[in-house]
Amino acid sequence: MYKNILVPLDGSKRAERILPHVKQLADRFEAGIILVQVVEPHIEFSGSQKAHQDQAIEDFVRETDLAEVYLSSLRDQLKAEGVHALSQVVHGDVVKTILGIAQGWEVDLIAMASHGHTGLSRVFYGSVAAGILHQVNRSLFLIRADDDEEQEWKDLQMYKNILVPLDGSKRAERILPHVEELAFRFEASVVLLRVVGLIGSSTHPNVPFSELDLGNEEQRYDDAKSYLTAIQGEFREKGIKAKAVIKKGPVVRWICDVASSEDVDLIAMASHGRTGLERVFYGSVAVGVLHQVDRPLLLIRARRSL
Repeated sequence: MYKNILVPLDGSKRAERILPHVKQLADRFEAGIILVQVVEPHIEFSGSQKAHQDQAIEDFVRETDLAEVYLSSLRDQLKAEGVHALSQVVHGDVVKTILGIAQGWEVDLIAMASHGHTGLSRVFYGSVAAGILHQVNRSLFLIRADDDEEQEWKDLQMYKNILVPLDGSKRAERILPHVEELAFRFEASVVLLRVVGLIGSSTHPNVPFSELDLGNEEQRYDDAKSYLTAIQGEFREKGIKAKAVIKKGPVVRWICDVASSEDVDLIAMASHGRTGLERVFYGSVAVGVLHQVDRPLLLIRARRSL
């Protein structure tokens, strides 16, 4: 499922916090890792500003050389640990370049921290967020690395309990084969979450608003229970431990609360579905989830045409 994993880095220690996760994924899936650093070109100068151009070119070359040394060092460390790794320094716009490399190298998964510095810090905050999340057609693995985070990831037991938010749509269910494969390879348990919208809920970003907000609340709850029970049974038939959780109210809040109460170490979901879940990674809720949840996120894009 994951044979080539693309890891964009920016030279910061925070961005490197994705590496222990990537190493575990590479080990379990026998995957190769492609380390990439994007060096953005300096602006072009004209007229009286041309005097600064030589310095800009010198800075650009120096940044490229430093990136080459930096990635080569990480690549060699990974190889010494038995991981097949390549490295590449590229130039251009950060988002477009990452997406282009993902396409050209036929990667199955893009894995990165949501905080770093230089261009990568903008990938999931600001206008570039929509560019990545709307355009990427690969699986996306994110961790949040806060500025004050000092935790060592390498000693953690990863992916023993996976949270899977669902909304009843076939598109949302496209995450299930990924979860099944992860559960087998990491011997993990699964928590299936269905959030039922409240009748009369508002259009606040953290409140679901859809056809699920209509009709008899008790009936909708029973339907959600039957839906999750069926999926739970399918997992159990395959030897995977699974439990079902149903909540009423704001989708994002319950994703974060259940992730904490169930002590999950990975949240896996499709980025398209119906109801409020589609907005979790499109619009203002995207930043809310990445700021609020302290667990890794695995996203797949289930396009409407599928």
